[in-house]
Amino acid sequence: IMALCTAIQGMKRPCTLQTLNLCCNKVGPSAAQLGLALPKLPFLRELNLANAYLEPTPQLLELCKSLAGTRSLCNVSFANNPGLKDNGVTTICESLVNLRTLRYLDLTDTGMTAAS
Repeated sequence: IMALCTAIQGMKRPCTLQTLNLCCNKVGPSAAQLGLALPKLPFLRELNLANAYLEPTPQLLELCKSLAGTRSLCNVSFANNPGLKDNGVTTICESLVNLRTLRYLDLTDTGMTAAS
């Protein structure tokens, strides 16, 4: 994940990539690096972070801050990340609440309770 993020960050021009599927990869520790790469993906419409070992960490917060600044993101999946729990889901939702382009948010099996 780090190599991918570094390559994206090093691009001289924005990338036209529209879908990024990182499902079933250990993104968790690299979430902040992914967040730093997002500004180079201005046309990104779909981001799949299902089963990506995400937890409520400072790295997740940095990723969410970057997601909040995207202009074209429509579909995001955080499914099957049971370590997120209430704190992680709250961080995600607070970051994405003003994202006008968002149409689909998958929070299946994130360990959240009724408190979220």
